[in-house]
Amino acid sequence: MAPRNTFLPHFATVGMIDRETYAGRVERLAGKGPFLASKPENMVYLSGTDAGFMMLVTGEGDALLLVSRMEAERAGRESWVSEMIAFQRGKVPLRDGEMCRFGSAAMVLGEVLEERGIDGLRHDGLPGKVASELSSVKLESSSEIEEMRAIKTPAEIELIEEARRVIGDVYEEVSSELAGDMSELAVAGMIVSSIMSRDVESSFDPIVAFDENSALPHGKPGRKRLSGARTMLFDIGAKVEGYCSDITRTVVETPRAMEELEVVKGAIEDVADALEVGMRLEDADAVARESLGDNATLMIHGLGHGLGLAVHEGPVLAAGSEDVLRDGMVFTIEPGIYHAGKYGIRWEDDYLCRNGRVGPVL
Repeated sequence: MAPRNTFLPHFATVGMIDRETYAGRVERLAGKGPFLASKPENMVYLSGTDAGFMMLVTGEGDALLLVSRMEAERAGRESWVSEMIAFQRGKVPLRDGEMCRFGSAAMVLGEVLEERGIDGLRHDGLPGKVASELSSVKLESSSEIEEMRAIKTPAEIELIEEARRVIGDVYEEVSSELAGDMSELAVAGMIVSSIMSRDVESSFDPIVAFDENSALPHGKPGRKRLSGARTMLFDIGAKVEGYCSDITRTVVETPRAMEELEVVKGAIEDVADALEVGMRLEDADAVARESLGDNATLMIHGLGHGLGLAVHEGPVLAAGSEDVLRDGMVFTIEPGIYHAGKYGIRWEDDYLCRNGRVGPVL
């Protein structure tokens, strides 16, 4: 058997998520046989680090990280997983005591599967090249981890709540410092700086959009100046120990836009009041559109999305969604009204279903 690069377990928790939680996730996956994870958020969910290239869960409940050689030390520091195999494509000299397999990730993975007698795998979406090199292994795509991630534990909820508090503070700070000659890009930079000054990350690149640019739901900040702007949209989020928040605030000055902003906020209240466990989330989208009335056709996106290790994950609140509301789900509600080429209004907050009741993440 080729040598394995093994690190001993060195902590009981990874941040606020304890070792038992990670082990429980692995055990749940193992109940249906071997599973291979490769998506970054799924790697973090199972191992506590995004340094791994892939993570194998055996049918016996063992966990193994396959790690690029240059990421092996970081993975060893961050993950609870005790067994790791480092790989490097070409043969090069190694440091004293270092263990590494030479070959591509697919080649090394194939060796590991053969050594363990694994000829079938569920997976979360393998890169095409890796899948093509595992022709002798029966592969089955599965969304199991995404379904698990949609239901948050109390520790996960606490991290999202902290991320929400952080981004609320950031918005209050930055909005009080705006000046007329600032560009969208400059304000976006202020937001990122404010987030990082709190020793956390931004959960995505901030969207800062003035006037006609605010009509683009996912517009990118540019050189447009705040001076003279009558609509200012800020879509921002923070990430605490991997868990995301996501809010949008729109500031308007014209009477018509002010009325529309109140309609948008009213739609959020109507949706929050209507939501209940077991409700199909496409129906939540319908509630929002009904609340918007004549403005319903101007909402050019779905109502919301799940929050967690990814800023966009399950559940999906939109027409055509098959998701239903379940206890432990965290999600956004973000109706909007967009006048093409003129301006857009969106208001977004984060919500949680806990103990059968829906309320804002605070």
